[in-house]
Amino acid sequence: MKDSIVAALKEADGPVSGELLAGRLGVSRAALWKHMEGLRAAGYVIDGSPKVGYRLMSEPDLILASALSSLLPAEFKEKVVRVDEADSTNTLAKELASSGRLGPVGLVVAESQTGGRGRFGRRWHSPHGGIWFSLVIRPRLSVREAGVVPLLASVVTAEAVAEATGLDVRIKWPNDLLIEGKKVAGILTELAAELGEIDYLVVGVGLNANVSFDELGDSDLAATTLMDETGRAVARPQLIAKIVNRFLSDLAGLPKDVDKMLTRWRERSATLGRTVTVTAAGEGFTGEAVDLDSEGGLIVVDKAGTRRVFRAGEVTLGERV
Repeated sequence: MKDSIVAALKEADGPVSGELLAGRLGVSRAALWKHMEGLRAAGYVIDGSPKVGYRLMSEPDLILASALSSLLPAEFKEKVVRVDEADSTNTLAKELASSGRLGPVGLVVAESQTGGRGRFGRRWHSPHGGIWFSLVIRPRLSVREAGVVPLLASVVTAEAVAEATGLDVRIKWPNDLLIEGKKVAGILTELAAELGEIDYLVVGVGLNANVSFDELGDSDLAATTLMDETGRAVARPQLIAKIVNRFLSDLAGLPKDVDKMLTRWRERSATLGRTVTVTAAGEGFTGEAVDLDSEGGLIVVDKAGTRRVFRAGEVTLGERV
C-alpha cells in the first residue's frame, strides 16, 4: 500500500485530496492517514492539510517495488519482491523460485542483508544504501551453456555502472568488479537443475553504491564504493533496471553470441595479461592469465609452459606481464 501511495503522489500534478486518494486506493481515510504517518516515519516528506490535500515534497533513498517494476519488462509485473532486510537475497530468491512464487522471471531486492554471501561462502557486508538484488530466470540453455552466465552478469553490470558513474570499472575473473584495483561489486550465480535440465538460475549482485567505505564494517581494506569514488549518490532503481534489462537482452542472444560477449569481457578485464595465482581444490597454480576459452574458462600458462584452464577458483592478481 505504501508503494501505491508514493506512486500516486509522484504521478499527481500538485496536491491530491485525501478523499480522492483513499477512494482510488480502496482504503478508508483513517487507514490512509496511518499509511501517511508510516511513510513520514520512514523519511518521506509529505505536506498535507485538510483543505489542500497531500503533496510529496521529498523521499528517502529507498527502492520501491512499484518504481522498479515500472522500469522492467511487463513479465516482471507482480514479480518484484522488495524487503527492508534479508538474510541473503539469493537465499530468499531460491526459496521463492522453488515454491513457484517467482518464475519464469522474478527479482528480489533488499535494502540491507544480514547474511550476504560472496563466492566460497564469504560474508558480504550489506548496509542500507547499497544495491543488493537477485534475479531469477529460467534460460533456454543447457547446464554447460549456462557456464558463461556469470561472465555475462559481470560484463553487463560493469558496463551499466560505468555508464551511470563515468568510472573505469574492471572485472577480476570470473565476476568481481574493481575500480582502481578495489572491489566495488561481486556476483554470485547459483543454479538448480534436474537430469541436466535447468530448473532456475539465480544471479545475485552486490554493489557498494550509496554507502561509504566506513559503513562496510569488517569488509576487506581493498574495497571501495560508488559514493566514495564519485562523491554523489546514484539512482538505485534506475541502475538496477539498467543492469537487469541489459542482462536479459544479452542473455537472449546466448549461446549464439557468446564470442561477442567474451570479447566485451576481455575489454574490461583486470585479469588477462597479469601474473595470477589460481587456487582450486586447495591447490595453487601461478602463471600468466593469457585468455579465456570459448566457455569462459581462464587459461593460465606458468613459466615452464604448462597450460591449465580453470572453470572455477580463487584468483589473486599479481603484476602485469
